[in-house]
Amino acid sequence: MFLLLITLISLFINSGYSFTDEATGSKFYETNFLISDLKKLKIKECNSLDDCPEYSTACSIGDDGKSYCDFKFYCRTNYACFLEIPDEISNEIIPRIKELDRNETISHSFSVDVEQEYKKDFSMGTETSLKMKSSLEQSSQCYMFCKKDSDCYSELCKGDCCIANSNIEELICTPNKKEPTSKGVICKLSNNQKCSKDENCYSNCCDYSGVCLDDYNSNEKKKFDNEVNIFYVFIMLIILLITSVLFCSFYFGRKVNKPLKGKRKHILDD
Repeated sequence: MFLLLITLISLFINSGYSFTDEATGSKFYETNFLISDLKKLKIKECNSLDDCPEYSTACSIGDDGKSYCDFKFYCRTNYACFLEIPDEISNEIIPRIKELDRNETISHSFSVDVEQEYKKDFSMGTETSLKMKSSLEQSSQCYMFCKKDSDCYSELCKGDCCIANSNIEELICTPNKKEPTSKGVICKLSNNQKCSKDENCYSNCCDYSGVCLDDYNSNEKKKFDNEVNIFYVFIMLIILLITSVLFCSFYFGRKVNKPLKGKRKHILDD
């Protein structure tokens, strides 16, 4: 009985680390590129992935109907960025990157920006063990479980869960699909980062609570709608009050200034 109790206690203690992380559907590799490096890259038109730099994961169609070399980097300010490679194409992309990395000439040709005389060879490490997805501290849902801060991409582990860190801004950098050749790379906030408008977020959704999400939180939307309704009711009451005051002032003002007929006749008789 004593042995069984010890076993149950042990299982309970370790249960916090036995949960399964939410699948990201991708692998992440640390690179030597910073945000400043990405913003200097030129976006290349392509017919297939073979026309693209080693860090590209697809030849995708932009908003203008042309095909461009596509990629997605996860970045933090003043940290090296991570290249995201979707699981379904990782067997094709990873050997390709390793092969191109061996060819110094190809690597150089893709990393040179002639106009700005920018040159940096791309290199990629092994798959990271960092937990790349973080939760909001006030949320009851945990995406990635941890034991210490260094387990998390956000560098904040609380209650065995990777939490969004207000001291570290997380960004997703991709080619600008609207104007790829003129605008180059664009970096926007990843989910659970603080925002002020939709355009700040990679998901293009700045929730009513002021954070980037995939979609608007229904509870926050209801709260926001209620606040808007209360605001409009308040404005209408103010307008009604001002209108009433003006009407009363006008009405009683006329009544006070209007001479009485009897009084006027008495004055004339005198």
